[in-house]
Amino acid sequence: MADLRAAMAELGYAEVSTYIQSGNVLLSTPQTDTTAIAREIRTKIRGSFSMDIDVVVVSSKELAQVVSDLPFPPEHKLVHVIFLAAAADQALKERIAQLESAKGAGRDKITAIGRVLFFYTPGGYGNSELGKALTKLPGTARNWGTTTKLLELTGS
Repeated sequence: MADLRAAMAELGYAEVSTYIQSGNVLLSTPQTDTTAIAREIRTKIRGSFSMDIDVVVVSSKELAQVVSDLPFPPEHKLVHVIFLAAAADQALKERIAQLESAKGAGRDKITAIGRVLFFYTPGGYGNSELGKALTKLPGTARNWGTTTKLLELTGS
């Protein structure tokens, strides 16, 4: 994580910190175009670490809205947030509905709000066939505990 923090500082971002070992980076920038920031970070990670990964940038205001929008009980290990680069379009919503009916077996629930998918897994993410299928979607997932901790760390 120290190398990741250093790489973000090299890009000119301020107040760079990380949270746990899953690539959560908090930073400050006067830039407001989250798509451009994500593209810049993804390029830096590819060049510095030889990793081609999805990067999704969420402002602290957006993160506060995600926490506010939660459509499920706030159970830290059973609720997950999948952050997408863009709002789920109709094609993605249809794909998710197909996955949900094929893999969800009525237990797991998923709701799209803006560029976030809220995913509720009463049997746990590791036991969810739908969860395994969702890992192929473009974006990045965090459990509810991590999501709320990240909001706390932004000072919001």
